Amino acid sequence: MADLTDVNPDELRGFAPLVGRAANDLSTLSAFAGGTCAKTNGLKGLLGVFRTPVELTAEANEALLGKANDSLWDTKHSITDAADDAESADAATAAQVGDVFPDAPPFFIEYTGGGTRYGYADAGNPDPNRPETSVDEITADGIDPGGIVGLVDEIWEMATGESLVSSIIEPIVGKPGRLQWLSKAYDELSDATYQVAWNLRSGTMNVAPYWNGDSGRAFELHMFRWHMGLGGLGDVQHLISKVLHDAYEFITDAINVVVTLISELLEKLAVIATKRLAPGWAWVVTTLDILTGEVWRDIQRLIGAWEYIKEKIQELRDFCDDVIGDIAAARGAVELILDGLSDRDLTGTLRDLVNYAQEITYNIEDDRDWDATAGAARVTVLPI
Repeated sequence: MADLTDVNPDELRGFAPLVGRAANDLSTLSAFAGGTCAKTNGLKGLLGVFRTPVELTAEANEALLGKANDSLWDTKHSITDAADDAESADAATAAQVGDVFPDAPPFFIEYTGGGTRYGYADAGNPDPNRPETSVDEITADGIDPGGIVGLVDEIWEMATGESLVSSIIEPIVGKPGRLQWLSKAYDELSDATYQVAWNLRSGTMNVAPYWNGDSGRAFELHMFRWHMGLGGLGDVQHLISKVLHDAYEFITDAINVVVTLISELLEKLAVIATKRLAPGWAWVVTTLDILTGEVWRDIQRLIGAWEYIKEKIQELRDFCDDVIGDIAAARGAVELILDGLSDRDLTGTLRDLVNYAQEITYNIEDDRDWDATAGAARVTVLPI
């Protein structure tokens, strides 16, 4: 049964609206994740492999933030109930509080307060912005403004068995800029999730001295799990943003190299196209004509360059597969919570966090030396 003899009910009632506001903020972020972070327009060609991972990752973030919204509302109502229960202080209501805020382990150190009082009205506003709508795009016309491929592709395919369009043009047509757009979206989502964590962390530090004893420690542990867990979720989102940004930079540079190689090939293919359009040229129409004529010799001189371009495109495909693995790894931390780990043993993780947290400020994730890769593991302590 929870001990409610050392509680200031008015302080809890002052804190509860901040928790409700944070719950509302999580609902907003859930909608942002499921909408803005799920955009896949322009991910086609070799970039098409990103569509499903992007959609699944957005779906997981949307679901976890939505679930957190529901659970944090429950916490808000429980804090209000605790304030009422503290005034009545009967055994039945104290037991109910104990069910919501179970006893904290011995290693959890209660916050004793001190310093500047935190004004709940001054809490930061988590307001993620949708990135700008324009994104980098690679088009077939941009690669081949002169229409050279259209003039020679039929002959090329008869000679090599492969179409220039399908082998080296279509794979790189699309919007690599969508990856950078998504990176910015996840950066916005991460910053907003951090802000919710900071609001709850500052508010908890503010109210903690007004609820003491075992039940106060239990309450603080519950809120500790909220702000640390949301900070970990912000770290996960930050990592996703970084993976997408790094992928965008690598893929853009690689595609630019491929486009340059294709341009050089097209300049040479223009010779074949010129022959086709020359007055009096008897244009070949059969594979035999191609394999025995001058066109065959022209194509043979260019096959090496074409094969090299295909190798570069395959390297890009392999890179994309690696990036998808990185996205899946980050998404996995979110999906583990959604799969239901409420009975997981968090003793080791919590002990490490408690030992570390004695020296932190409310917005530790904003420190330039913050390690989001290590911090992402904190998402497992979310009390949902």
